[in-house]
Amino acid sequence: MSEIKKLNAGCAVNKLLALGVLGQEKTSQGLETLEAKLQAKEMIQKIKEHALVAKVQEKLNGALVPNALWALLGFAMVLHGAQFKNLFLCIQLIKSFYYDRVTDSISKLKASVTTALDKMKADAPDAPEADAKAEPQPGNKHAAKRAGKKEAANSEKSTEESAAAAKKALKAMDSAQLSNTAFEVCSAAMAAHMVMHTRLGQAIVLAHHLVNVAMEKTDKLVDFAGLEDLSAWTHLFLRFVFYCKFIALAVIAAPLALALDVSVFGAQLVLQYGAQAAQAYGKLPDAEAFVASKNGLLAVAGITAFGTIWQFWSLMAASGMAWYFQLAYLPAVIAETVVGCF
Repeated sequence: MSEIKKLNAGCAVNKLLALGVLGQEKTSQGLETLEAKLQAKEMIQKIKEHALVAKVQEKLNGALVPNALWALLGFAMVLHGAQFKNLFLCIQLIKSFYYDRVTDSISKLKASVTTALDKMKADAPDAPEADAKAEPQPGNKHAAKRAGKKEAANSEKSTEESAAAAKKALKAMDSAQLSNTAFEVCSAAMAAHMVMHTRLGQAIVLAHHLVNVAMEKTDKLVDFAGLEDLSAWTHLFLRFVFYCKFIALAVIAAPLALALDVSVFGAQLVLQYGAQAAQAYGKLPDAEAFVASKNGLLAVAGITAFGTIWQFWSLMAASGMAWYFQLAYLPAVIAETVVGCF
């Protein structure tokens, strides 16, 4: 029996590799030319050296303005965080389960790509020098044919060199890392889609954050005297109980669980960064001591209770947000709309 003859695709792949190298070179040259024409570096440096920009940057580098902005974000979450349900669920999912994995994978891939690009630049063929003597004279057909053949040979040689440089760059790049990064990103996107569109996914994400907060407060308020040698088991048992309660709450009363989780998140931002802003302003001697104190715990509880009742009522009444709040939260409104389309 005759064997099946395989199709030779090496030539086509070499052409694609050479085309990729050419595109990378043209892009780099275009960016350098554009940067030279716009003089971006000089303009950015002049803007940075401006007195007004330096004053604003000095304010932003201080502790007051950034902490005040974070506290303001927390207050907005307490008032209207539940209106951005999909965005909040995706952020909680990525922060709790995927952030470290995805960022680590992307950083490794970036290092691999940087190595491959450096190798490609090092192995890039030099541009052929123009030969003035080889230019065909007008009316000399034989010279024109010889020049055409030579140009075709040079082009074929340049393609082979570019393809060889691309092959070396691809060998220097870790294909397994590219595959792993794509898998992590796609799995995070798939999980975010499931969380937005399934009740159980939402319940797990909401319960996970609530369990972490409950365990943190339990460690501060409850002392298991005489059970220090069983601390791992007591923590495991408490986590199991909290997970059962909060998952049941999120499944049975999803709006209440969402309002509670968003309010807890916002209250923590308000307390932590609001205390730091007050310390920077000189109104509070020690922000960390206040956060860890009984007054700090009561402040978190009060803000959480207010936000939960307010947002649960808003969700049940389907009141939404006023138009001026939508203008104030315009970037978040756009992000919520885009995320909700997936």
